[in-house]
This record gives sequence, structure tokens and C-alpha cells, in this order.
Amino acid sequence: PNLETNTQQDARRVQNAQAAWSNGAPFNGVHPYLRKKGLTLQHLESFRQTHSLQISRYARGLSGPCLMFPLSADGEIRALQAIDENGTKRTIGAPKGATFRYGIPVPGSPIIIGEGLATVASVANGLFGCGYVTVGDWNIDPVVSRIKALHQGENGEVPEFIILGDIDKNGCINQKALKAAATHGIKLAEARHV
Repeated sequence: PNLETNTQQDARRVQNAQAAWSNGAPFNGVHPYLRKKGLTLQHLESFRQTHSLQISRYARGLSGPCLMFPLSADGEIRALQAIDENGTKRTIGAPKGATFRYGIPVPGSPIIIGEGLATVASVANGLFGCGYVTVGDWNIDPVVSRIKALHQGENGEVPEFIILGDIDKNGCINQKALKAAATHGIKLAEARHV
């Protein structure tokens, strides 16, 4: 029987994420997933790349080149997400409450919080602002709590926060995004992909 505790399992997952990240190569900005999404990423130093064969011991089911980005909390990489050439995503590590910051907070621009890299990056690029990627609806609420505390009163003013709620297959906005927006008293916008 596996006698490893949840804390030990999380620590092992975090170590796996940190190892995969440290073994990644610099990212040049070209990737099939990004072409498909029509997205040019800013801040390329925030990303790395690897091949699915090199990351297969940590994540199965990926093919071809993988774009990688880290999810951090309190300055420590807790997880990373790998996206292959087909758009298949795998999260390695223990990401609860951890997030990937895309862009730099700019006074007067809202702080965007959403599930996916393409969604958050496209909105942040359009607003010349900052966004946080949660990599899952189950992680929206913990991320909102942490990010609101992080930006509380920065530069003498509290920024506007907006949750990007994905639309489900029935055309309804994600319930966890709705709940997080209501709980935290912040704005919600529909994330519709065209």
C-alpha cells in the first residue's frame, strides 16, 4: 500500500514540476498551438519549451513540441503547464492557489484572472495589462483570494479585477467563475472564443 501522505505527494509533484521546468529550453515564441489561436506571446522569458518525449515521465499523452509555463505561489514554482502542438494540456505539480502571471500590472489597467493561457494572454495583450492563469476552474477561487491580497493597495490604489468565465458546451458561463466573482465582489466577463 502507498503510505505517502497528501503533503508528501504534493511535495513530490512540486519537485517534478521544478525538475521539468529546469530542464526546459528557451522559448522562441513559435508554436503550433499559438498559431492555431492566432496569439503572439509577450514576455518570452516567462516560457520554456521541451519535447513530449523529454517530459513523458511527468505527463503522458502529449505529442510534439511542448510550450511550458510555471505556476507560482509565494515566489516558488508549485506546478507547470505543458501544452503540446495539438493544444493538449497537462499540469504537473500541486497548483492549488498557484498561478502564472502574464504581463506586468499597469496602474489604471484591470487585473484579469482566467483559466487558460490563450484567453488570459489575448485579453491582457489587448489591454496592455496583466493577467493571471489558473489552469482550471477548481483553482479560480484560491487564486482570486491570493491575487486580491497581493495587489491590495499597490501604488496607493486598488486595481479593478475581472474574472474571465469560460462558456460551457451548453452556452452557460462557468459556475465556479460565477461563484468566485460573487464571493469576492468583482466583475465577471464571458470568455467567448471567436
